[in-house]
Amino acid sequence: MKLQVYTADNRSKLFMSRKGEIKIGQKIQLSEHENWSDYIAKKKPRYTLLGIPESFGVIANHGKSGCETGFFDILSKLLHMQYNQYTVNVSDLLVLGYIDTSEKASDIGLENASKKVTELDEFLWPIIYEISRHGSIPIIIGGGHNNAYPIIKGISRAKGRKISTLNIDNHADLRETNPRHSGNGFSLAWENQLIEAYYIYGLLKPYNNQHIFDLINSNKNSIFVEFIDNILMDNQIITNFISFIKAAHGNNLGIEIDMDSIEHFTASAMTSFGISSRELYQIVLYLTKHFTIDYVHIAEWISTESSSYQAKFIAQLILEFITTPK
Repeated sequence: MKLQVYTADNRSKLFMSRKGEIKIGQKIQLSEHENWSDYIAKKKPRYTLLGIPESFGVIANHGKSGCETGFFDILSKLLHMQYNQYTVNVSDLLVLGYIDTSEKASDIGLENASKKVTELDEFLWPIIYEISRHGSIPIIIGGGHNNAYPIIKGISRAKGRKISTLNIDNHADLRETNPRHSGNGFSLAWENQLIEAYYIYGLLKPYNNQHIFDLINSNKNSIFVEFIDNILMDNQIITNFISFIKAAHGNNLGIEIDMDSIEHFTASAMTSFGISSRELYQIVLYLTKHFTIDYVHIAEWISTESSSYQAKFIAQLILEFITTPK
């Protein structure tokens, strides 16, 4: 595995300019050299964007591959958006690059895919640690939800504390921790005592096994759930839920978004019964305004020829997070 760093020499390859306009790709930061950690320490970008184009965890969890495609499509949509008076904060974004895993998950079996997840765990968390310890907020796109574990580990080590996180997801991802796959990122973080509080928004009851509910039931002071059927019946649920989070565990929060929780989005476990893109947009805006965000992780979206508009939506979501007044 290798971190492919985007340097200033790559800028013209990442987007197409247009006469008379300024694109966001012209204003984001790129590292001046391969020694990206020194760049972050010196320039101190408020946000650092990292891609993880992989499907190892999804394959190991008997899921659908394709998560390796999403990052590049989303990045392209983001960099081609307009730089104007409302998007000036993008100059505080470092587009770091992406993790090159060298192999496609579809080319290997379940057992080897699980081994690759463990390898990725050990490769990724020190990168997240370096980003976070210099005060930059990691924004991670792509890959399976297995990456929640090394992300939380890196943030926790950098901050010197446990992490509270809100996961917008149909699945709790609290399956048993062996073998490693996309369904046990949070249970592994929990087992390693990296999580202070775990909030799950949009859980679907038939999508989670009894082991998961046993774990939730035995940790009611630390694991909190809002089911999708309750959300769809009461439009005040999200306001009440977020108010509860703030009152219970303060201002610091990580944001996890599994795109399979959004209705009709192409994802590793696509659903027709979830929250809408509009609702997700509102949630992210509210969290951005009212919490100190430790990180943002957008997982399991799959790019297809017919889903370009979804990439544009996710890019817009990232842009709103960066540019919304705190």
